[in-house]
Amino acid sequence: MWGALGRVLRSSFFPELALVGGEPAAGDSRRTIRLPTNAALQHVQSCASQASVLGGPFSSRRRPALRATLATILATFACLVLLAASVRYIHPHWATAIIDSLMTYATATAAVVALLAYALARRPVFLGIAAAGIGLAVHSVVLLEAHATVPMPIEHAIEPDLRILSFNMLYTNVENATRIADRILSSKADIAVVLEGGPMFMQLTRLSSLYPYRIGCGAMTPTCDLIVFSRTPLRDPQVSNLSDIRLDRFMSATITRAGMPIRVVAAHLSKPYFDTYHTAELTTLRSVIGNDRGPMILAGDFNSATIAPDMLDMLRGLDLNTASPEPPTWPVALAKHGLGIAIDHIYSRLPLVPLSVERLEDPFGSNHYGLFGTYIIRRG
Repeated sequence: MWGALGRVLRSSFFPELALVGGEPAAGDSRRTIRLPTNAALQHVQSCASQASVLGGPFSSRRRPALRATLATILATFACLVLLAASVRYIHPHWATAIIDSLMTYATATAAVVALLAYALARRPVFLGIAAAGIGLAVHSVVLLEAHATVPMPIEHAIEPDLRILSFNMLYTNVENATRIADRILSSKADIAVVLEGGPMFMQLTRLSSLYPYRIGCGAMTPTCDLIVFSRTPLRDPQVSNLSDIRLDRFMSATITRAGMPIRVVAAHLSKPYFDTYHTAELTTLRSVIGNDRGPMILAGDFNSATIAPDMLDMLRGLDLNTASPEPPTWPVALAKHGLGIAIDHIYSRLPLVPLSVERLEDPFGSNHYGLFGTYIIRRG
Protein backbone atom coordinates (compact mmCIF):
# COMPACT_ATOMS: atom_id res chain seq x y z
CA MET A 1 0.00 0.00 0.00
CA TRP A 2 2.74 2.44 0.99
CA GLY A 3 4.62 1.65 -2.16
CA ALA A 4 1.62 2.50 -4.33
CA LEU A 5 1.03 5.75 -2.42
CA GLY A 6 4.67 6.66 -2.84
CA ARG A 7 4.49 6.16 -6.59
CA VAL A 8 1.39 8.38 -6.85
CA LEU A 9 3.00 11.17 -4.83
CA ARG A 10 6.25 10.95 -6.76
CA SER A 11 4.51 11.07 -10.14
CA SER A 12 2.31 14.03 -9.06
CA PHE A 13 4.76 16.26 -7.18
CA PHE A 14 8.22 15.02 -8.18
CA PRO A 15 8.15 13.82 -11.79
CA GLU A 16 11.91 13.43 -11.68
CA LEU A 17 11.33 10.61 -9.16
CA ALA A 18 8.74 8.87 -11.26
CA LEU A 19 11.25 6.44 -12.71
CA VAL A 20 12.50 5.10 -9.42
CA GLY A 21 13.15 1.42 -9.86
CA GLY A 22 12.98 1.53 -13.65
CA GLU A 23 14.91 2.62 -16.70
CA PRO A 24 14.06 5.69 -18.81
CA ALA A 25 12.50 5.12 -22.17
CA ALA A 26 14.27 6.22 -25.33
CA GLY A 27 14.30 10.00 -25.59
CA ASP A 28 13.14 10.48 -21.97
CA SER A 29 15.31 13.12 -20.34
CA ARG A 30 14.22 12.28 -16.81
CA ARG A 31 16.93 10.78 -14.75
CA THR A 32 16.59 7.61 -12.79
CA ILE A 33 16.91 8.13 -9.05
CA ARG A 34 16.89 5.12 -6.91
CA LEU A 35 15.57 6.13 -3.46
CA PRO A 36 13.77 3.94 -1.07
CA THR A 37 10.00 4.52 -1.08
CA ASN A 38 9.94 5.54 2.59
CA ALA A 39 12.69 8.11 2.01
CA ALA A 40 10.72 9.66 -0.85
CA LEU A 41 7.65 9.97 1.37
CA GLN A 42 9.70 11.56 4.13
CA HIS A 43 11.10 14.02 1.60
CA VAL A 44 7.55 15.05 0.51
CA GLN A 45 6.41 15.48 4.11
CA SER A 46 9.48 17.58 4.95
CA CYS A 47 8.90 19.90 1.99
CA ALA A 48 5.22 20.38 2.87
CA SER A 49 6.08 21.11 6.48
CA GLN A 50 8.68 23.71 5.52
CA ALA A 51 6.25 25.41 3.10
CA SER A 52 3.63 25.73 5.84
CA VAL A 53 6.05 27.15 8.38
CA LEU A 54 7.79 29.51 6.00
CA GLY A 55 4.78 31.14 4.38
CA GLY A 56 1.73 29.04 3.48
CA PRO A 57 -1.43 31.12 2.98
CA PHE A 58 -2.91 29.98 6.30
CA SER A 59 0.28 29.63 8.26
CA SER A 60 0.49 30.92 11.80
CA ARG A 61 3.02 33.53 10.68
CA ARG A 62 0.60 34.94 8.10
CA ARG A 63 -2.47 35.17 10.36
CA PRO A 64 -1.55 38.44 12.13
CA ALA A 65 -0.94 40.07 8.76
CA LEU A 66 -4.31 38.86 7.46
CA ARG A 67 -6.08 40.21 10.54
CA ALA A 68 -4.33 43.56 10.18
CA THR A 69 -5.32 43.78 6.50
CA LEU A 70 -8.95 42.93 7.25
CA ALA A 71 -9.02 45.43 10.11
CA THR A 72 -7.69 48.14 7.80
CA ILE A 73 -10.38 47.38 5.22
CA LEU A 74 -13.13 47.55 7.85
CA ALA A 75 -11.78 50.79 9.34
CA THR A 76 -11.53 52.34 5.88
CA PHE A 77 -15.17 51.47 5.20
CA ALA A 78 -16.22 53.00 8.53
CA CYS A 79 -14.24 56.16 7.75
CA LEU A 80 -15.89 56.55 4.35
CA VAL A 81 -19.37 56.20 5.87
CA LEU A 82 -18.59 58.76 8.57
CA LEU A 83 -17.10 61.10 5.99
CA ALA A 84 -20.28 60.91 3.90
CA ALA A 85 -22.39 61.45 7.04
CA SER A 86 -20.31 64.51 7.95
CA VAL A 87 -20.81 66.31 4.63
CA ARG A 88 -24.03 67.79 6.04
CA TYR A 89 -22.03 69.76 8.60
CA ILE A 90 -19.91 71.41 5.91
CA HIS A 91 -22.17 71.83 2.89
CA PRO A 92 -25.23 69.57 2.45
CA HIS A 93 -25.38 67.88 -0.94
CA TRP A 94 -28.04 65.78 -2.63
CA ALA A 95 -25.46 63.06 -3.40
CA THR A 96 -25.41 62.13 0.31
CA ALA A 97 -29.19 62.33 0.72
CA ILE A 98 -29.55 58.61 1.46
CA ILE A 99 -26.87 58.77 4.15
CA ASP A 100 -28.57 61.88 5.58
CA SER A 101 -31.87 60.01 5.99
CA LEU A 102 -30.01 56.99 7.39
CA MET A 103 -27.89 59.15 9.69
CA THR A 104 -28.49 57.22 12.91
CA TYR A 105 -28.28 53.78 11.29
CA ALA A 106 -25.24 54.62 9.17
CA THR A 107 -23.12 56.19 11.92
CA ALA A 108 -24.01 53.52 14.48
CA THR A 109 -23.09 50.82 11.94
CA ALA A 110 -19.79 52.56 11.23
CA ALA A 111 -19.04 52.56 14.96
CA VAL A 112 -19.71 48.81 15.20
CA VAL A 113 -17.52 48.12 12.16
CA ALA A 114 -14.68 50.19 13.69
CA LEU A 115 -14.97 48.23 16.94
CA LEU A 116 -14.75 45.01 14.96
CA ALA A 117 -11.60 46.35 13.30
CA TYR A 118 -10.17 47.08 16.75
CA ALA A 119 -10.96 43.53 17.83
CA LEU A 120 -8.89 42.24 14.90
CA ALA A 121 -5.98 44.64 15.30
CA ARG A 122 -5.61 46.60 18.53
CA ARG A 123 -4.91 50.00 17.08
CA PRO A 124 -6.04 53.06 19.08
CA VAL A 125 -7.06 54.88 15.91
CA PHE A 126 -9.85 52.33 15.40
CA LEU A 127 -11.28 53.27 18.79
CA GLY A 128 -11.18 56.91 17.69
CA ILE A 129 -13.20 56.05 14.57
CA ALA A 130 -15.73 54.15 16.70
CA ALA A 131 -16.03 57.11 19.09
CA ALA A 132 -16.71 59.44 16.15
CA GLY A 133 -19.45 57.13 14.90
CA ILE A 134 -21.08 56.94 18.31
CA GLY A 135 -20.88 60.72 18.66
CA LEU A 136 -22.57 61.33 15.31
CA ALA A 137 -25.28 58.75 16.07
CA VAL A 138 -26.04 60.37 19.42
CA HIS A 139 -26.09 63.82 17.82
CA SER A 140 -28.64 62.65 15.24
CA VAL A 141 -30.98 61.52 18.03
CA VAL A 142 -30.48 64.82 19.86
CA LEU A 143 -31.35 66.74 16.68
CA LEU A 144 -34.60 64.83 16.30
CA GLU A 145 -35.60 65.22 19.93
CA ALA A 146 -34.94 68.97 19.72
CA HIS A 147 -37.79 69.22 17.20
CA ALA A 148 -40.23 66.93 19.00
CA THR A 149 -43.27 67.98 20.98
CA VAL A 150 -44.05 65.61 23.84
CA PRO A 151 -47.40 65.74 25.66
CA MET A 152 -47.42 66.27 29.40
CA PRO A 153 -48.60 63.28 31.46
CA ILE A 154 -51.92 64.94 32.27
CA GLU A 155 -52.59 65.57 28.56
CA HIS A 156 -52.67 61.86 27.73
CA ALA A 157 -56.05 61.62 29.46
CA ILE A 158 -57.60 64.34 27.29
CA GLU A 159 -59.86 63.36 24.41
CA PRO A 160 -58.20 64.24 21.07
CA ASP A 161 -59.36 67.39 19.36
CA LEU A 162 -58.10 66.30 15.95
CA ARG A 163 -57.47 62.98 14.19
CA ILE A 164 -55.37 62.83 11.03
CA LEU A 165 -54.79 59.91 8.65
CA SER A 166 -52.09 60.19 5.97
CA PHE A 167 -51.35 57.40 3.50
CA ASN A 168 -49.45 57.02 0.23
CA MET A 169 -51.51 54.20 -1.24
CA LEU A 170 -49.38 53.68 -4.43
CA TYR A 171 -50.86 54.75 -7.74
CA THR A 172 -51.02 51.19 -9.15
CA ASN A 173 -52.74 49.74 -6.07
CA VAL A 174 -56.19 49.34 -7.65
CA GLU A 175 -56.99 45.97 -6.11
CA ASN A 176 -56.80 47.33 -2.55
CA ALA A 177 -58.74 50.57 -3.08
CA THR A 178 -61.88 49.19 -1.44
CA ARG A 179 -59.99 47.99 1.64
CA ILE A 180 -58.23 51.33 1.95
CA ALA A 181 -61.54 53.19 1.72
CA ASP A 182 -62.93 50.89 4.43
CA ARG A 183 -59.94 51.68 6.65
CA ILE A 184 -60.38 55.43 6.16
CA LEU A 185 -64.07 55.23 7.03
CA SER A 186 -63.45 53.08 10.11
CA SER A 187 -60.69 55.39 11.37
CA LYS A 188 -63.14 58.24 12.03
CA ALA A 189 -60.31 60.62 11.15
CA ASP A 190 -61.29 64.27 10.86
CA ILE A 191 -58.87 64.70 7.95
CA ALA A 192 -57.63 61.99 5.59
CA VAL A 193 -54.74 62.74 3.24
CA VAL A 194 -54.34 60.20 0.42
CA LEU A 195 -51.30 60.38 -1.86
CA GLU A 196 -51.01 58.72 -5.28
CA GLY A 197 -54.77 58.39 -4.90
CA GLY A 198 -55.81 57.63 -8.47
CA PRO A 199 -57.26 54.21 -7.51
CA MET A 200 -59.59 55.97 -5.02
CA PHE A 201 -61.60 57.52 -7.86
CA MET A 202 -64.17 54.73 -7.74
CA GLN A 203 -64.47 55.08 -3.94
CA LEU A 204 -65.29 58.79 -3.86
CA THR A 205 -69.05 58.27 -3.55
CA ARG A 206 -68.64 55.92 -0.58
CA LEU A 207 -66.19 58.23 1.14
CA SER A 208 -68.41 61.27 0.65
CA SER A 209 -70.91 59.79 3.10
CA LEU A 210 -68.50 60.56 5.96
CA TYR A 211 -66.22 63.03 4.17
CA PRO A 212 -68.44 65.42 2.22
CA TYR A 213 -65.62 67.95 1.75
CA ARG A 214 -62.69 67.28 -0.53
CA ILE A 215 -59.80 68.81 -2.46
CA GLY A 216 -58.43 66.86 -5.41
CA CYS A 217 -59.69 64.23 -7.80
CA GLY A 218 -62.28 66.50 -9.42
CA ALA A 219 -62.50 69.11 -6.66
CA MET A 220 -60.43 72.18 -7.63
CA THR A 221 -58.17 69.96 -9.74
CA PRO A 222 -58.73 66.92 -12.00
CA THR A 223 -55.60 65.17 -10.72
CA CYS A 224 -55.80 62.53 -7.99
CA ASP A 225 -52.13 62.42 -7.01
CA LEU A 226 -53.03 64.23 -3.78
CA ILE A 227 -56.48 64.18 -2.14
CA VAL A 228 -57.61 65.77 1.11
CA PHE A 229 -60.85 64.46 2.64
CA SER A 230 -62.56 66.33 5.49
CA ARG A 231 -65.54 65.78 7.72
CA THR A 232 -65.93 69.53 8.26
CA PRO A 233 -65.93 72.46 5.81
CA LEU A 234 -62.61 73.38 4.19
CA ARG A 235 -62.16 77.13 4.14
CA ASP A 236 -59.71 78.99 1.91
CA PRO A 237 -58.75 75.89 -0.11
CA GLN A 238 -55.59 76.18 -2.15
CA VAL A 239 -53.89 73.93 -4.72
CA SER A 240 -50.39 74.57 -6.04
CA ASN A 241 -47.30 72.96 -7.57
CA LEU A 242 -44.05 72.43 -5.72
CA SER A 243 -41.99 72.04 -8.90
CA ASP A 244 -42.34 71.28 -12.58
CA ILE A 245 -41.96 67.53 -12.01
CA ARG A 246 -45.52 66.84 -10.84
CA LEU A 247 -48.69 68.92 -10.70
CA ASP A 248 -50.89 69.71 -7.71
CA ARG A 249 -48.67 68.27 -5.00
CA PHE A 250 -49.49 71.01 -2.52
CA MET A 251 -52.91 71.51 -0.92
CA SER A 252 -54.00 73.72 1.93
CA ALA A 253 -57.24 74.58 3.70
CA THR A 254 -58.46 75.72 7.10
CA ILE A 255 -60.79 73.77 9.36
CA THR A 256 -62.22 74.61 12.76
CA ARG A 257 -61.80 72.30 15.75
CA ALA A 258 -62.83 73.15 19.31
CA GLY A 259 -63.50 76.68 18.19
CA MET A 260 -59.97 77.17 16.85
CA PRO A 261 -59.02 77.58 13.17
CA ILE A 262 -56.38 75.05 12.13
CA ARG A 263 -54.58 75.14 8.82
CA VAL A 264 -54.16 71.73 7.22
CA VAL A 265 -51.42 71.40 4.59
CA ALA A 266 -50.76 68.29 2.52
CA ALA A 267 -47.68 67.78 0.36
CA HIS A 268 -45.96 65.15 -1.76
CA LEU A 269 -42.28 65.80 -2.43
CA SER A 270 -39.87 64.38 -4.99
CA LYS A 271 -37.14 61.94 -4.06
CA PRO A 272 -34.05 63.75 -2.76
CA TYR A 273 -31.26 61.65 -4.26
CA PHE A 274 -31.43 62.57 -7.93
CA ASP A 275 -30.94 66.32 -7.91
CA THR A 276 -31.65 69.46 -5.90
CA TYR A 277 -35.41 69.29 -6.57
CA HIS A 278 -36.25 68.13 -3.06
CA THR A 279 -34.58 71.12 -1.41
CA ALA A 280 -36.12 73.47 -3.98
CA GLU A 281 -39.58 72.02 -3.36
CA LEU A 282 -39.21 72.52 0.40
CA THR A 283 -38.27 76.14 -0.27
CA THR A 284 -41.40 76.51 -2.41
CA LEU A 285 -43.46 74.86 0.31
CA ARG A 286 -42.30 77.42 2.85
CA SER A 287 -42.98 80.23 0.41
CA VAL A 288 -46.52 79.06 -0.41
CA ILE A 289 -47.40 78.61 3.27
CA GLY A 290 -46.18 82.14 3.85
CA ASN A 291 -46.08 83.91 7.18
CA ASP A 292 -49.05 82.11 8.71
CA ARG A 293 -48.03 81.35 12.31
CA GLY A 294 -51.29 79.88 13.60
CA PRO A 295 -52.00 76.24 14.50
CA MET A 296 -51.00 74.00 11.61
CA ILE A 297 -50.80 70.39 10.47
CA LEU A 298 -48.43 69.42 7.64
CA ALA A 299 -48.90 65.85 6.43
CA GLY A 300 -47.73 63.81 3.48
CA ASP A 301 -44.96 61.85 1.82
CA PHE A 302 -41.67 63.77 2.00
CA ASN A 303 -39.46 60.95 0.67
CA SER A 304 -36.91 61.91 3.30
CA ALA A 305 -36.35 61.51 7.01
CA THR A 306 -36.74 64.42 9.38
CA ILE A 307 -33.02 64.27 10.17
CA ALA A 308 -32.09 65.39 6.62
CA PRO A 309 -30.63 68.93 6.60
CA ASP A 310 -33.23 70.46 4.26
CA MET A 311 -36.05 68.89 6.29
CA LEU A 312 -34.69 70.36 9.52
CA ASP A 313 -34.38 73.75 7.83
CA MET A 314 -38.02 73.51 6.79
CA LEU A 315 -39.14 72.64 10.33
CA ARG A 316 -37.19 75.55 11.77
CA GLY A 317 -38.49 77.97 9.16
CA LEU A 318 -42.11 76.98 9.72
CA ASP A 319 -41.79 76.40 13.47
CA LEU A 320 -43.14 72.87 13.13
CA ASN A 321 -42.55 69.88 15.41
CA THR A 322 -42.53 66.12 15.15
CA ALA A 323 -44.00 63.43 17.32
CA SER A 324 -41.53 61.34 19.32
CA PRO A 325 -40.72 58.79 18.13
CA GLU A 326 -41.69 58.88 14.47
CA PRO A 327 -42.61 55.40 13.25
CA PRO A 328 -40.75 54.14 10.16
CA THR A 329 -42.96 53.81 7.09
CA TRP A 330 -40.62 52.63 4.33
CA PRO A 331 -39.67 50.09 3.10
CA VAL A 332 -42.59 48.03 4.34
CA ALA A 333 -40.48 44.85 4.69
CA LEU A 334 -38.38 46.57 7.37
CA ALA A 335 -40.94 49.03 8.74
CA LYS A 336 -43.20 46.23 9.97
CA HIS A 337 -40.34 45.17 12.27
CA GLY A 338 -39.81 48.71 13.55
CA LEU A 339 -36.84 49.32 11.24
CA GLY A 340 -36.61 51.31 8.02
CA ILE A 341 -37.00 55.07 7.66
CA ALA A 342 -39.78 57.51 8.53
CA ILE A 343 -40.27 59.28 5.19
CA ASP A 344 -43.99 59.92 5.69
CA HIS A 345 -44.71 62.54 8.32
CA ILE A 346 -47.37 64.42 10.21
CA TYR A 347 -45.89 67.63 11.60
CA SER A 348 -47.70 70.07 13.85
CA ARG A 349 -47.33 73.53 15.32
CA LEU A 350 -48.23 74.55 18.83
CA PRO A 351 -50.74 74.79 20.40
CA LEU A 352 -51.37 71.47 18.62
CA VAL A 353 -49.72 68.67 20.60
CA PRO A 354 -49.41 65.10 19.25
CA LEU A 355 -50.76 62.52 21.66
CA SER A 356 -49.63 59.79 19.28
CA VAL A 357 -48.56 59.23 15.69
CA GLU A 358 -48.72 55.56 14.85
CA ARG A 359 -48.16 53.42 11.80
CA LEU A 360 -51.25 51.80 10.31
CA GLU A 361 -51.43 48.10 11.01
CA ASP A 362 -51.32 47.09 7.33
CA PRO A 363 -49.68 48.59 4.20
CA PHE A 364 -52.73 47.50 2.17
CA GLY A 365 -50.60 46.62 -0.85
CA SER A 366 -48.68 49.90 -0.84
CA ASN A 367 -44.91 50.36 -0.66
CA HIS A 368 -45.48 52.73 2.30
CA TYR A 369 -47.19 52.33 5.62
CA GLY A 370 -49.77 54.97 6.45
CA LEU A 371 -49.89 57.10 9.60
CA PHE A 372 -52.65 57.94 12.06
CA GLY A 373 -52.15 60.82 14.45
CA THR A 374 -54.21 62.19 17.34
CA TYR A 375 -53.77 65.78 18.58
CA ILE A 376 -55.01 68.02 21.32
CA ILE A 377 -55.07 71.77 21.51
CA ARG A 378 -52.91 72.88 24.44
CA ARG A 379 -54.65 75.62 26.33
CA GLY A 380 -53.15 78.08 28.78
